[in-house]
Amino acid sequence: MLQVFLTLSGFSAASGLVYHQKHLFVIADNSGFLYQYNLKTNLLIHHPLITNPQHFTPKQHKLDFEVITKKGNELHIFSSGSKKNRCQKIIFNLNSKETQNTDLNNFYEKIIRETKISEEELNLEGALYYKRSLLLLQRGNGKKAKNGIIKVTPSERISFKQINLPQINGVSASFTDAILVKDKIYFLASAEDSQST
Repeated sequence: MLQVFLTLSGFSAASGLVYHQKHLFVIADNSGFLYQYNLKTNLLIHHPLITNPQHFTPKQHKLDFEVITKKGNELHIFSSGSKKNRCQKIIFNLNSKETQNTDLNNFYEKIIRETKISEEELNLEGALYYKRSLLLLQRGNGKKAKNGIIKVTPSERISFKQINLPQINGVSASFTDAILVKDKIYFLASAEDSQST
């Protein structure tokens, strides 16, 4: 798989990816496109997620698409929620290639209220659907280092389970992505010596 990443170009970095039927679907936090890479033909397709998308959006304007997960025949793409302009959800239909855009400001505000994660520290990095609930991984790379899993039930009841991750050279690790395999969650984490989300 590493060779695949070495041959991809056209975006700065992958913030999330999904493998589906010999295709990689990739999002980048500073791009308005969903990238579809065919592992058989090496063809890269750009699917616009927003109006007037750019491949490289300046940091202050980026929508910060950090989260992608598959639900049925759809890809669900979430912004991180780390700023007011980073509160969107895109549903991409894998059959029709159509997109549906939803503003999540109210939903993210509800998460902040019910989990006691501060507005400054909210920073979603991963998601998956498990037993009808949505699980969102909060990246604890703010001052309080609050890593955890936000559970959203079908009735939108919200709970938060804080998870302590190890330190590397005195720096706490924080979630960067996750995937569900059968009944187990596998996650990635990194240790960045920074107080910024």
